[in-house]
Amino acid sequence: MDGNQKHVAKEGKLTTNRPFVLLITAQLISNVGDWLHLLALLTMVGLAAAKSQEAIAEVSYI
Repeated sequence: MDGNQKHVAKEGKLTTNRPFVLLITAQLISNVGDWLHLLALLTMVGLAAAKSQEAIAEVSYI
């Protein structure tokens, strides 16, 4: 029974599952890209608001 528990514990580690690690890594990279996109968009809107109201309308078309 002790050997069976060790076998289950070894299979249960997600970090040893290569496809799972690749999936989580890709998801992390995607999430970072999404946040950078949001940051860039908010920066553009903030800079446009500092210039004039017309610039805000131009940014809204993006």
